[in-house]
Formats: sequence, structure tokens, C-alpha cells
Amino acid sequence: MNIVRMAPQNTASQRRLRFALEVQPPASISSYVDHWGNEAHTFTVRRAHSELVVRAWGRAETTRQMHPTESVPWDAYRPDALGSLLDFTLPTPLTTLERLSWPEDGTEDAWSWITMTIASLPDRLRYRKGTTRVDTPAAEVIARGEGVCQDFAHVALGLLRRRGLPARYVSGYQYVGETARHEPHAWVEVWHPNGGWVGFDPTAGQPTDERYVKTAVGRDYTEAAPLRGHLVTASPEPAHSSDPPQVEVRITALASDDVPFPAIPAMVKG
Repeated sequence: MNIVRMAPQNTASQRRLRFALEVQPPASISSYVDHWGNEAHTFTVRRAHSELVVRAWGRAETTRQMHPTESVPWDAYRPDALGSLLDFTLPTPLTTLERLSWPEDGTEDAWSWITMTIASLPDRLRYRKGTTRVDTPAAEVIARGEGVCQDFAHVALGLLRRRGLPARYVSGYQYVGETARHEPHAWVEVWHPNGGWVGFDPTAGQPTDERYVKTAVGRDYTEAAPLRGHLVTASPEPAHSSDPPQVEVRITALASDDVPFPAIPAMVKG
């Protein structure tokens, strides 16, 4: 049983043009909109199989989001002014930070504190693959002093939510060049009272731009993961069940939508 959140979202700075999803072994795919507004696809493979392949193709048109620069007083983030945004001020098991020793700047401008805090993360944490897992909490990442993009995002969320600032986890992709090796990416969005949700990449310490393609949001990785599922095995201790999934991402920049979309025998198209 699996949930896929790989379809590019439609936002003010991003428009989905095409999307297709294929599953092998073949399975019936259905879709729904989850609690956070993500388009999710679900499928269940009931027949016995030794391999599961999920292929997603998408095409999106992106523009650079306008990042607000005006100052925001801390009082703008008082609980009674946030309403449903309070959901994104509460810590989760992956974002909880206890006994934090990092200094917290006392600037009166909340938005300046946000941008400075996120910009400081690449200097405080080292990007290193293979040192954490998807369920590694932010507190452990800080103790290690290293992690990958989802870890940087969880640490940023923990720091922001400790100050009562609405912030959410974002999963998607970042275009880094035609010859570069692409991977799934994660960043955060912070609420600005006049600008709405504004994207920041904690791994790079800077705002997001038109190179980012958003597919899902949530309070942490568990609610925005590209693929999550449940496996039932024939053996209580199968050797292959702990093998990490193999992930391949290809991103190409197109000048227009005139380039033919792949002919895909997909179960879902849109």
C-alpha cells in the first residue's frame, strides 16, 4: 500500500502543465487531496512481487516568487492572530528541539531574524550524505552537526517554531544544471503576514527561486514524503526488506512546452 506525492503543485509561482504516473506491477491508482492541500495518489499491489517500480513524469512552469522585504513585528505572530496557522507553530517528533544552546538574536524585526537564522544554517551544519535517516529528529542532527536537505529543513522548522513562527516542510526538486546529478530536495516555507507562504532553502541558506519545483507540504517529512508505503512480506526476516530504495531523478530546463511529452502507458495522466 503506497501514497505518492510527486505531482507538481499549482501555486502563484508555479503551474503544472503535465503529469503522469506509472506503477509496476500494474495497479489501480486513485487520487485525493490531503489535509494540507497536496494532491496524493494511492495504489495497492496485492500480487506477490520481488520489485516495485514507481515512475512519475511531470512538467511545470515556474517563476521567481516575490520575497517580501518589509519588516514584521514579533507581535504579528501572537497566537490569537494566527488561527489555523497555529498547526505550523507546533513541534513534531522530527522538529522538536530541547535544551538548545544556539544563541537567538534579539532583533525587533521578526522577518530579519527569520532570514538571518536560515542563512546561518550552512555555517552551523555540514551537508553530508549517509549520516542520517528519514526518521532522524532535528535534535540529533544538531548533535551530529551534519545531515542532508531534509535534516536542514527539520532544524530550520524547529528553530522557527520555537519562536512561534508558522513554518512548514516542503518536498520537491531543485534544478541545478543539465549535467548535474539531481535528487529529491526539501526546503521550508515561512508565513509572512503580507506575503503568505515564502520559500527558503536551509541547505543553501537562501530564498528559493524559479529553479525549485514544489510537490508537497506538511508539518515535517512524514506528511510530505514523495513515496510512503506499507510492505507485507512472506518471511518474517527477509534479507531484502531493509535495502534502501533506488531513486533516480532527471530534470531538464525547457524553453517552452512545445517539446513532446513522453508517450507513457500510465495509469494516471493530467
